[in-house]
Amino acid sequence: MPIFTLPNSIEFFYIDSGLPSTPAYTTYFVVHGHSFHSGVFKRLLPVAHKNSHRMIAVNRREYAGSTPYTEAELDVFAQGSDEQRLHLLLSEGTNLALCLEGLIHSLCLQEAVREKLALSVHKIIMWEPPVHCLGVEPPPTYLPLLDLDIAPEARPLAFVRWGYSDPNRRGTFKETPFEELSRIIDLSPGDRCDTFLLGPAFAEAERIVTNRALFDISTRSAWGATDIWNLVGDASTPSILAATWFLEDQVQSQHSDIHFSVIKGVNHFQMWDDPESCMKELELCTVKVLSASASVDSAIMICDGSNRRSKRRI
Repeated sequence: MPIFTLPNSIEFFYIDSGLPSTPAYTTYFVVHGHSFHSGVFKRLLPVAHKNSHRMIAVNRREYAGSTPYTEAELDVFAQGSDEQRLHLLLSEGTNLALCLEGLIHSLCLQEAVREKLALSVHKIIMWEPPVHCLGVEPPPTYLPLLDLDIAPEARPLAFVRWGYSDPNRRGTFKETPFEELSRIIDLSPGDRCDTFLLGPAFAEAERIVTNRALFDISTRSAWGATDIWNLVGDASTPSILAATWFLEDQVQSQHSDIHFSVIKGVNHFQMWDDPESCMKELELCTVKVLSASASVDSAIMICDGSNRRSKRRI
């Protein structure tokens, strides 16, 4: 089982498509969202390899193979102050950055941490983040995880079914055998940590992180020429579409630079429904990624999570 261990002893499990045969290639580092862990990307890995890419999907903490949160950290999720929660989010971001930097070094993808990441990471793709995680007041949209009319123990499964439902076609996992589903879903981290991130208690910390990461001039400058993309399917849930609309409005009001790609007829699980077309959409976001030196590898960081269309697309 592939594990990467940080200097602070925190471990991250990951799956890896393997080294392509071509001397120059793009590496996609994927970080999953709520409930569906790295396993949901397993159909995408062989497609990436076939197209001369490398794809590495990491399990976040509390998911199988990666280090669980301590009781003190779980207490911050449940009842911490805004300051404690902000520190927790920034610490976890640091851990993931160190994981990425370490994998770049140990897997010989390409040389202190900031410099290496700025040289190696050319694109950051936000893959359907929900509006609840951006630190803004969500519009009146439905989310089973926050539905008080559903028994607490039943909410995670209701969320999973809601997340892949689509009134225009058969649901993504409707006919998937339970044994296969159990290899790509873990519902237990929700009540322990992940669902807190969707509620109002984390809104202030998430607002600060969102503004610092996406709209702060010094942060964007530190990442050099790294582009930021928001990738979304127009058949995804309302909370995801609302996040795209919010980001579009922020780009206009703050004169910032985020690129948007809207995929027609696709829900949150294109990587499972149609990995071939999913790979093509990712390539559209990264087609200009390779540097002038054909021997230099490039890394892409992907962070998983209507009729109004986004305004810019390659």
